[in-house]
Amino acid sequence: YLDVNQRRDVLYTTGLESGYPLLDDAEGWGRLNLFAAADGYGAFNSNITVNMEASKGGFNASDRWRNDISGSGTLIKQGTGTLKLGGDNTYSGGTDIQGGTIEADSATAFGVGSVSNESGTVVENVDGLVNIKNDYNQSQNSTLELSIGSKDDVLEVDGNATFNGKLKLDFSNSYIPTSGMTIIKFNSNNTNSRFSSIETTGLPSNYVVNLVYDNNSVRLLIGTSDSSSGSHHNSPSNHTNATNDNVSTNSDKTATDNGVTNKIATEGNTGWQQKNGLWYNLSKEGTINTGWLKDTDGKWYYLDKSGMMKTGWVQSGDGNWYYLDKTGAMQTGWVKDTDGNWYYLNQSGTMEHDKYIDGYYVGSNGAWAE
Repeated sequence: YLDVNQRRDVLYTTGLESGYPLLDDAEGWGRLNLFAAADGYGAFNSNITVNMEASKGGFNASDRWRNDISGSGTLIKQGTGTLKLGGDNTYSGGTDIQGGTIEADSATAFGVGSVSNESGTVVENVDGLVNIKNDYNQSQNSTLELSIGSKDDVLEVDGNATFNGKLKLDFSNSYIPTSGMTIIKFNSNNTNSRFSSIETTGLPSNYVVNLVYDNNSVRLLIGTSDSSSGSHHNSPSNHTNATNDNVSTNSDKTATDNGVTNKIATEGNTGWQQKNGLWYNLSKEGTINTGWLKDTDGKWYYLDKSGMMKTGWVQSGDGNWYYLDKTGAMQTGWVKDTDGNWYYLNQSGTMEHDKYIDGYYVGSNGAWAE
């Protein structure tokens, strides 16, 4: 994918000195270093345009430059292929992605200049911090892809950051991040810009990720989402439509006879029983449980006065709200409801309100106020 002149530049910038001060001329008495030349440029002495077309295969599709690249030139990436930078680079002219992908395989892959992602993909593939020494600018048709395997995996921008387009987060090695984790640091964001979309891979299917933009960072807001639908899903912002059963703590209380519960209780069953698509739980004595029930799986469930297992929002007699997922299990931590709002449930399952949680403020209805 390099033309004749570019190949000469690679040989020139990776050549070995002759060892004689008066004869150190890479075009004369210098020695070629073909091993180093195989790993790309040693310096950008002028602006370098690299056009790689993935459809041609081979190094056009993907190549890695492992050398430490110096110089004052700019790296301009075009075409659909992928160029990986793995050296301790110090080139100062910046990096311009006009097509395809540039992958940072070292903390200083982008040298000391700015990075402009005009119409391509910037991939971070480093364990730990990756540093952009100047500005980072991303346009609408571009993607920033971050590989996150620990809390130390951060993209740090020393200058101004301008966000747009897609942010893709790849959570590797089964890593589950916590809410409030910083993934991008920057010196300033003068335009208060935002990514237009976010895509995640590697998390459990019920995990939902949102972004919080602070003055100098982008942080994660992590929660779970119940994918079930129906009238059980009522938001705390509409409390009058949610269940209010004056929650009982006596899980062995016999329910009021209502036909269905009578039938279950007289069948001699124990444990979880399903009737007409609804779930009930019977004690070892065969009586129908109501109120809060801690099952053998260690999770808490709520059964109303008829013994029916509830899902969605439930309000206790003291006014506290709890959220039960589509399986009926009580939830804790951040939860994104079907109304699109985020709510925080403490370790006892109670919905918090009118306070800061992990740096995020939840209002009087419990919803996170962005």
